Amino acid sequence: LLIIQTPNKPVWKLSPDDEIKWQAITIEKDGNVILLAFSSLPKAVSFMQVAVLQGFVKDVNKVGKFSKSTAQTWEHPILLNPLLEDISDYNIKLLYINPDTAEASDE
Repeated sequence: LLIIQTPNKPVWKLSPDDEIKWQAITIEKDGNVILLAFSSLPKAVSFMQVAVLQGFVKDVNKVGKFSKSTAQTWEHPILLNPLLEDISDYNIKLLYINPDTAEASDE
């Protein structure tokens, strides 16, 4: 998932007092919130390069990695490996995601 983390700090600069919040980039289609998921980091980065340059998304500072079993518990549908041209007409929404449910970071 494409994540906006607050505070926007690397792991080694976070203090115990920092409350980490994650918001995932989603689209709203026909009144439904749909999570944008990617099967690999290169696919997420490829999407982001175009999406940022075209002004579709901004402020994304993390790619959250989740297990398939965790993703299956989400109440919202998932669009896997979307292409920007297929979703650019929809509104972007932010959805709070529990960072504790993510897989360990590769940082």
